[in-house]
Amino acid sequence: LYKEMATHSLALGSAMTPEPPGRATGIPETRPGFNLKDAVYRVGNNWALLQNILFLFHRTHQSTFDQFIKAVESLDWDLASRITHTVKGGAATIGATALSTIAGELEALLKEKNHQDARQLFPKFQSTFNEALKNIGNYKTGLDERTANHPAIETRTQGRTKQIIDNII
Repeated sequence: LYKEMATHSLALGSAMTPEPPGRATGIPETRPGFNLKDAVYRVGNNWALLQNILFLFHRTHQSTFDQFIKAVESLDWDLASRITHTVKGGAATIGATALSTIAGELEALLKEKNHQDARQLFPKFQSTFNEALKNIGNYKTGLDERTANHPAIETRTQGRTKQIIDNII
């Protein structure tokens, strides 16, 4: 996944602003539960691409935990496992290390059919998931208007970012 995204990141433009985290931009290299420095490295140091992926993750996973709970309530453990697998991979891509870790633990328990221990992780999965989404939302809200509306973010590269992600998945 990382290799594929990095391959395509050059097509999205390498000299885009805003600059990656840690430079004179004031963008933190980490946020609670995240490691943005590693995440931007995984996408070929293309900060605009990572921001698009962060915002896409935020938009597409608003109801994921509810879908997970519905799968569990209907005893569809395979679907619950697939959901946690998807969350684990997406979270790893965006540097949401805490969410990726708990999703991976939960996925392993579900694959082992250890439903009792898996249920014990549901509250932690939910709180970590909610915290990750909140942090992404707060990050986007905290961007100055010029940066949040920069043409490299969610406009020029949005369609291409979605196409890359769809091709990978």
